[in-house]
Amino acid sequence: MNRMARLLLGTVGIALAVQPAALPAQRQPPASGDGTGEPVRPSREPKRQPAAPSGSASASAGASTGAAATKRTWDFFKRLQVPRFTPQTGDCREAVAAFEQQLAAFRAYVDDGLAQPLEPKKLQSERAAALRKLPALEREADTWLTDLEAMGTHRPDGAMGTAEGDFCTVQYQRMNLMALRDLLRAMARIWPDLAEVQPVLHKVEAGLAKFGDEKAVEQRIAANRRDSIAQVRMKPAAAHNPVWEAELRSAFTRLRPGETVLKINLYSAGWYVKKNELTSVPEYRQYGGWVGARLPDGSCRLYSLDAFQTYQGGGSYGPSDYRIDSTSGREILCENI
Repeated sequence: MNRMARLLLGTVGIALAVQPAALPAQRQPPASGDGTGEPVRPSREPKRQPAAPSGSASASAGASTGAAATKRTWDFFKRLQVPRFTPQTGDCREAVAAFEQQLAAFRAYVDDGLAQPLEPKKLQSERAAALRKLPALEREADTWLTDLEAMGTHRPDGAMGTAEGDFCTVQYQRMNLMALRDLLRAMARIWPDLAEVQPVLHKVEAGLAKFGDEKAVEQRIAANRRDSIAQVRMKPAAAHNPVWEAELRSAFTRLRPGETVLKINLYSAGWYVKKNELTSVPEYRQYGGWVGARLPDGSCRLYSLDAFQTYQGGGSYGPSDYRIDSTSGREILCENI
């Protein structure tokens, strides 16, 4: 309501309030007549309500509703953020369950946002932005799907880690792919006419369906790990040195009691001397070799074991300090040692 309309209505209100007191001698008409004794006949025409001025309360309410819709739309898109799953170490199952709840909250947010109409102008501008982002989302989907295809697969000469570690790596990839799927589904609901979303969404949904649930993922990881382990070989010796081989065997027995040494292949043909970059004075020297060992459960592991000697000056070195690369080793078939 504008200022002039309020002023006019206020003036009218004052006049109505003072009119009866200003005319005390005026005869009031009887309750059921017009002063002539004849009853008042009702008019056949309905009473016409005065039209509301352009600045009336009803017009203001409409403008207020439009402003609220605009603000609601801006807020909806501002907070339309799909969560991301971060890499986990150790047991990641609790983190996975928590992230699935975050995805459920994201889907509920989309449901609530679409329960009321969105402001068309903002909707159109966000549509253009979504269309520009779509190629990047498809590249992201391709990356996750490629990584998932190789779940549990390792290079024969690389560190393999544990099956649980592989599971958490896969969940990192799988959860983020699920988040991407939920984002694409939201885009398809917000802009049903955005046909470019559908091929990307179909690719993601087909990929997730292919890899299946957690049990199917664990089985796939186990199968790929078995194939990777079958490719592992103990590398041939670079040299033979009975003294060094005996020293490594003795050191390994102390470091890994209960495991049986099956073979030692040196990867050092001589001492490697590490010198100071500024003074060229030796700091330490080192040699090492591969150790193939059998565990008490009958499985076999491949380790690397190095002997380090600190330089003590005058051309002499201290006693050997033996360091193993891993407490779990690299799994290998015993026949491949």
